[in-house]
Amino acid sequence: MDSCPKKNISSILIVMLFLALILGSACHSNIEDAEAYFRLGNLYFSAENYDDAIKQYDEAIKLNPQHAEAYNKRGNAYYYLEEYENALENYNEVIRLDSEDSEAYFNRGNAYCGLGDYESGISDYDEAIRLDPDYVNAYNNRCGAYNERGEYSSGIEDCSQAINIDPECAAAYYNRGNAYCGLGDYESGINDYDEAIRLEPNYTNAYSNRGSAYYYLEEYESALENYDEVILLDPQDPEAYFNRGIVYCRLGDYENGIEDYNEAIRLDPQNATFYVARALEYLNMNMEEKAEQDINKAIDLGFDPDFLEWILEQAEEQDYQFNFEDII
Repeated sequence: MDSCPKKNISSILIVMLFLALILGSACHSNIEDAEAYFRLGNLYFSAENYDDAIKQYDEAIKLNPQHAEAYNKRGNAYYYLEEYENALENYNEVIRLDSEDSEAYFNRGNAYCGLGDYESGISDYDEAIRLDPDYVNAYNNRCGAYNERGEYSSGIEDCSQAINIDPECAAAYYNRGNAYCGLGDYESGINDYDEAIRLEPNYTNAYSNRGSAYYYLEEYESALENYDEVILLDPQDPEAYFNRGIVYCRLGDYENGIEDYNEAIRLDPQNATFYVARALEYLNMNMEEKAEQDINKAIDLGFDPDFLEWILEQAEEQDYQFNFEDII
C-alpha cells in the first residue's frame, strides 16, 4: 500500500472544529456524523497517527455500519501497525459489503503476506487483477509473494507485466531484480536495481540488494560502494553495517570489518547472527577469548547451539578462510 503524505497539524484542528460543528448541530444524521469521523480519521492516518485514526474509524463504523471505506482505512491502519489479523477482519468486511472492490482484495493480500500466508495472498492478488487487469501494485506485490515462495520465474512474469503497464514503477524493477538474483542471474538483477535507483535515487533497499548481487559476483569494491550508500541514506540500519563488515572481512580488512560488526551490534544488540559473524572473524584473527564471548552471547540470545557447532566445524575445516554467507 502506498503511504500518504503527512498533513499539517492545523488541518487536523480544522477538521476537529468541523466535527464539533456537525455533531453540535440539531440537524444532522448518523451518516453525516460518520463521514465527519471518517474524515478526521483520514487526517490522523495521513499524519501516521494510526491509533487515533482507528478510534475515529471506530466511531464512523458505529454510526454507519455500511461504511466500506471506513473498514478499508481502519484495515490499512492496522496493517501499518503490523496487526495483520485485525487488518484481515476489516478487509473481510469491505469484501462482504462490496465483493467487486479490487483494492480490498489487494489490501487483504498484503495482510495475508504480512502473516506469511503467501498462498492466500497470491489468491487475493489474483482476484484484484481479475477485477482490474491493469492493477500495477497487485502484479508487483504478487511478484514479491512469488519471490518469498521461491517461485522466481512467476515473479519475473508479474513484475514484467507491472513494468509494461507502468515503466516508471521503481518497486517493480526492484522486485524483479530480487527474482533474477533468486535465480542466480545477478547481472540481470543489477540491471533492474540500476533502473529502480534511477527512478528513486534514495531507494535504500535497491542499493542494499545491488550490493549483495555484486558481492555474489565477487565484485567487492562495487558491493562496498552500495553499502556505503545505504549507510549514507540510513545511518541507523544495522544490516547495512553487517553486510559491509562481511565484505571488508572477505577483502582481508578485518579492522574495518570488526568495526562494522561492532556498529551493527550497537544498533541491534539482540541479533544473535551478528555475534556469530564477529566470533568467526575473531577466530580468524586468533582472538579466541573474544570469539568465545560472542559465541556464548549468541547462544544466550537463542541461536541454535547445534547449528552454531556445525558452523564452527565448517569454519575450522576451511582454516577460517571462509565466506561467512556461504556457511550461515
